[in-house]
Amino acid sequence: MTTRRGTSREWTTTPGSLSHYVRRALYRVRSAHASGQQGQGLMEFALALPIVLMVILGIIEFAFVFTNLTSLSNAASEGARHGAVQPRDGAGVLFTAQEQLVLPTPDSVTMTIAYDSGPETAQFTDTAQIQIGESRIVVTVTHDLHTITPVFHALWPIFHVERGAARTIVSLGDTETIMPTGDPFGGDEGSPAITLDVSADPVVTYAGESVLFTYTVSNVGDVDLTEVTISDGFGNTFVVGSLAAGATAVESTKEVLNANKTNSVTVTGVDEVSQES
Repeated sequence: MTTRRGTSREWTTTPGSLSHYVRRALYRVRSAHASGQQGQGLMEFALALPIVLMVILGIIEFAFVFTNLTSLSNAASEGARHGAVQPRDGAGVLFTAQEQLVLPTPDSVTMTIAYDSGPETAQFTDTAQIQIGESRIVVTVTHDLHTITPVFHALWPIFHVERGAARTIVSLGDTETIMPTGDPFGGDEGSPAITLDVSADPVVTYAGESVLFTYTVSNVGDVDLTEVTISDGFGNTFVVGSLAAGATAVESTKEVLNANKTNSVTVTGVDEVSQES
């Protein structure tokens, strides 16, 4: 005789009786059902595992691509920001842009600098054509982005990414050095040179507001200059006169702008050695 204890009652079965075999059959059915549930769970996990892995790899790949795109966009933007005030400093524009790169290396990125007069206009590279307030500097960054996860690398091994930024030029910055020509007579040969820097304050204005333009002339040669004169696009003429080697002169004017205006500024001087401007 077999005695079984349940949670709330007891029952007794006699080996060989019908009830004994019925209860044993029910027990086996329950055991088989439990084993079947475990097998079903393993099968469901096996089916779901590839999907879970794809989601995880997708998140990793998306983060990698997003970081690269953000880095390239920042590089183009910061390069254009530097070029807006130093448009002729090509090396400085590239260096500023390269500092923003996070994952891409500078050697794997191609950067180009160009200028235009607005969207859908012809681009040029000659810095002599730059006009303050009208020209823009355009920095373009391109990169071949290689995916890093095996699944996505098999499908899309390389993404060709291009990011660009453009900003209106507000200053010529450190201008190019003007080297007067001519054969000196008498004494030792000199090396005359003069630079002109133009700045505006504020750099962004509305119609009817005034802008302070400052012109800084520097004699960076080793000979004195005379008859140094500054002329701007507003019809102003500033006579600096003599400017010794290594000396600097500053002139300024405040103008009210009612429309877009290009302020072209020039400086002339005479080399005392060669007597040529």
